[in-house]
Amino acid sequence: FFQGISSSLSEPDLHGLWHSFDKDGDGTVSREEFVQALGFAAPAAPVPSGASELTDALWQAIAEVATLRAAGAGPRGSAALQDAIRQQLAAFDLTRTGFLEPSTFSKAMRSYSPALPDPVVEVLRGQVCQADGKVQIDQLVTKILQPPEPPAVRQSPAPPKPPSEAGG
Repeated sequence: FFQGISSSLSEPDLHGLWHSFDKDGDGTVSREEFVQALGFAAPAAPVPSGASELTDALWQAIAEVATLRAAGAGPRGSAALQDAIRQQLAAFDLTRTGFLEPSTFSKAMRSYSPALPDPVVEVLRGQVCQADGKVQIDQLVTKILQPPEPPAVRQSPAPPKPPSEAGG
């Protein structure tokens, strides 16, 4: 592929260039790898209006599953529970860097909820990823264990004031 681009590059240079794009060494360059190699932030999926309640509910469901898997680790907010969930997520960090790539983030989220569609995973990732598209495991643990925000109080419109009587 690169041979047609520049004949001034040696074969070792071409291999080095290829490997600078093919981060996981699988012989292909994914969109994420390409964007990362160029130094751009991977674009996060846009969040549709009204989706925050849905994503909040998804994070809460993931938190419940993570907490159940860490049975006996301690109450929510405890250091022991945080460590247990960190260990659950670290199982997907094959490079042991403390970060999840987009593909391993997807696998980690699907370990909690196997039927999550790709667009939903991307919205969740967009809420926690850094500029390079990676997700720091410690920040993800914090997001998972973040207490839910109380529901907004819905105010009903004020009742109409009775007409004042013209006095005289």
